[in-house]
Amino acid sequence: MKRKHLLFLLTLLSVTIVHAQYTQIPDPAFEQYLIDSAYDSEGVLDGQILTTDAQAITEVIVDGATYDVADFSGIEAFSSMINFQAIATSCSSIDFGTNNSLEIVLANFNLNLAAITTVGCTALKSCDISSNILSQFDVTQNELLENLIVGDNPITEIDVSNNHELLQLVCSFSDIVSLNLENTVNLVSFDARNTPIEYLDLRNGNNTNVTNYNTTNTPNLICVFVDGAAYSTANWTEVDPVTTFVETEAKCDDLGTEETTLSALTIHPNPARDFFYVDGLSEVTEVSLTNLRGQTVKVYGRSNTRFSVAGLSKGMYFLSIKSDDRTIQKRIIIH
Repeated sequence: MKRKHLLFLLTLLSVTIVHAQYTQIPDPAFEQYLIDSAYDSEGVLDGQILTTDAQAITEVIVDGATYDVADFSGIEAFSSMINFQAIATSCSSIDFGTNNSLEIVLANFNLNLAAITTVGCTALKSCDISSNILSQFDVTQNELLENLIVGDNPITEIDVSNNHELLQLVCSFSDIVSLNLENTVNLVSFDARNTPIEYLDLRNGNNTNVTNYNTTNTPNLICVFVDGAAYSTANWTEVDPVTTFVETEAKCDDLGTEETTLSALTIHPNPARDFFYVDGLSEVTEVSLTNLRGQTVKVYGRSNTRFSVAGLSKGMYFLSIKSDDRTIQKRIIIH
């Protein structure tokens, strides 16, 4: 009798263990993808896969045109997954749980996707979540992140203060309003075009590393705080006409005064061939011309009204006009 009782307990225990070895996959389209990818070793559409199967998966690439997944539940058990991609699915949220293997997330054109959680993914390096409906995204725990693309989402702000390894940040066509990039010391590419951004601080001590910069069509961005205004003005040319690069808050505040005294200046002809005129000069202390490398190629006398460009190569230049402690720069094309 005791032996039968013991056998019953062992049988019950084994059944319990078998059930504990399964991971629930409630979405049939997602499970079908796992079956077709030979990830689900049982090959049966039953709402679950062996947890050992789940833990062995290193890559998930789902195209909504073939597998219209609405629920990625269960993916938090894919502890070996390095690469995740979901394109044009019906999912509304994705939670990767605590996945220390995940390095790449690409989720685009998921028109119901309003939430992605990567807080526990400490190895994440590249994250492209553009063209969804995300209003927020937390990357404060993803300290190894190098590439972050959140464009074409209704995101209004994103905290990258802990992302010191960040190389690329794209938030174009979003609702971003404010960005502080002081801690992104390795940044080389930044794109915030077509946004309502009002505040941008890029004083990261390494502006010369930024080879791609774009804030065109940002009519609310009056000032961009940078390491060196002259360098940024000369090298970062894809900006909105209202934007000025400044180094301090005081310089930004001074722009209102500058507009009163210097905004009436006009340059003609522009483009120029041999010379150009500047109308409206008064109380000017220095006029100079710099090329796109930030090199001063001409310094003109204070009393000049006619400025020669003879001998200069064709292209875009910046005319710097100083009055007391204020400076404005205007673009001029030489043909």
